[in-house]
Amino acid sequence: MGLGGPWEPGPLSAQPDAAALVDQAHAAIDAALAAGITTFDHADIYKHGRAEEVFGRVLAERPELRDSISIQSKVGIILGDPQRYDSSRAHVSGGVVRILERLGISQLDALLIHRPDPLTSWNELAETLGALREEGLVKRFGVSNMSAAQLAAFERAFGEPPAVAQVQLSLQHRNLLESSILFNATSEPVESGFVEYCGAQKVEIQAWSPLAGGLFDPSRQDDDACAADPAGSRSNALAASRGVVQELMERYLCSSEAVVLAFLLKLPWGVRPVIGSTNPARIAASADAATVAEQMSHEDWYRLWTAARGVSVP
Repeated sequence: MGLGGPWEPGPLSAQPDAAALVDQAHAAIDAALAAGITTFDHADIYKHGRAEEVFGRVLAERPELRDSISIQSKVGIILGDPQRYDSSRAHVSGGVVRILERLGISQLDALLIHRPDPLTSWNELAETLGALREEGLVKRFGVSNMSAAQLAAFERAFGEPPAVAQVQLSLQHRNLLESSILFNATSEPVESGFVEYCGAQKVEIQAWSPLAGGLFDPSRQDDDACAADPAGSRSNALAASRGVVQELMERYLCSSEAVVLAFLLKLPWGVRPVIGSTNPARIAASADAATVAEQMSHEDWYRLWTAARGVSVP
């Protein structure tokens, strides 16, 4: 998402620092590979397509990379006034062709529908995806920002569950985690079933914004930025969370990024964090997350969760 310069529209060729943007992409990709990351996540709207264009330039300069990495992209959001969603056959099919052109490849390893479009039926979407598979343009399909009921509707129409379900999930955005314990513990309705569906149907859960923009980095000074969380607490949970992160950094001899990602990797859901940063240092700092997750104790994990909630679990 961070590749390609500013968010203003326009092709890569119109950017005065196009060469530097390509160099930045090389550095980010090398850092990711060094950290063991081989899946690269895109979307047609990221930097209005330039993120894919820059990535495609790297592949053109280093074609040997294609066989050692997996490339996925997303389609279905139209930026503008109003911003809208479009999962129609024309938009999805045309979007895939343009994605492949920008990346300079012949097939996507995975295509995700970025947001649910109320105006497109599941049957129409299933027919579109089936045609893309028959044409050899996409290997597997997934969804983003959809509920368990919508995943089930996708399966009924397409004849198989989505291979991937991408959701926002982090120490800050904990809705899925909170729903696992708040059933029968609150008078408010609690949505559940997403994690259970993915587990039963072997759907890969990908977490977008898993680092929450570096919010839990103890070196940051905006401790009063805490807002109400899903548990309803208005205490200074952010400052408390940063304190626990600092303790765990010292205990496990790792970065804050590794601690925050380990919180997700410790879950038995098979979560795959999608790191949005293109900063090689931050990417490298995330490399030890799996090891930290293995080392992190049950008690430390709950201390981190409790601090982020601002209140104990029920």
